[in-house]
Amino acid sequence: MKSISRWLAAAGLVAVAVGVVLFLWPLRGAGLSGNALWPHYGVFGWATYAPMPAHPTLDDLRHAGITVPQDTVRARRRTAGIVTAAGVAVVVIALIAIYRPWTALARRRTATRTSK
Repeated sequence: MKSISRWLAAAGLVAVAVGVVLFLWPLRGAGLSGNALWPHYGVFGWATYAPMPAHPTLDDLRHAGITVPQDTVRARRRTAGIVTAAGVAVVVIALIAIYRPWTALARRRTATRTSK
């Protein structure tokens, strides 16, 4: 059982490492540079057939179906956060499985019940 738990812990650590890499991997997009932790926004072009106000806001652009750089950053942060959180959860579960003291008690109770 400990070998399975160790493999789970290793898989969880790999998932945490992948999450960190996703946070730090460079973003590519129109008007966007940097990574998910420290993005740098610039000017980006857009075109739409929908009528737009003279000075559209980001919500106006999103409503017209235009992907703004902030949406790309938000999606990357969400993906990296989910992968990292899942990795941390797997590591915690694996460590609990490795160092659980209550299984020794359960084994002793089962052994005493079967021996009687």
